Amino acid sequence: MRHMLQSRNFPKFFMRHQNAEGELNEFDPNFGQDFTFDLEQTQFDGKEGIRFRAINSPFFDGKEMYLRHKNFRILLEDQKSSPDPVLFLKDSTFFPRLGLKGPTPESPEDGLSFEASNFPEHFIRHVNFHLFIGKKAGPDDHNFNPDATWIKRPPK
Repeated sequence: MRHMLQSRNFPKFFMRHQNAEGELNEFDPNFGQDFTFDLEQTQFDGKEGIRFRAINSPFFDGKEMYLRHKNFRILLEDQKSSPDPVLFLKDSTFFPRLGLKGPTPESPEDGLSFEASNFPEHFIRHVNFHLFIGKKAGPDDHNFNPDATWIKRPPK
């Protein structure tokens, strides 16, 4: 099912891919497909997971483009050309969790956080408007929970 993912703490900003990297940008209707993903259900180690498939994959010459993490950075890469398909599947599978940051007056819906299947307690988060997987640094890391919480929205 197709969705956009809105940032919990920057409600005008959405997850997107740009130049093969995961980014957090204000929605731009000229590049709407870069902000929209097919959230594909999958199984990993007996758990329900999801993968973020770019909906504009046909524009990538038939490649199967998914968000994945590599060296903790979220990237958009082709599944078919991966030299290690098993690692690609692990790196592109995330477990949806109840949002780490609860509802706020500006964003009253429950959100979701996406835990990396092969890095426990590491979630997709934004840092300086770039997407990474990361782990909460400790009790003083006040930005982590809102940075790692997303609201599913219908495509614009």
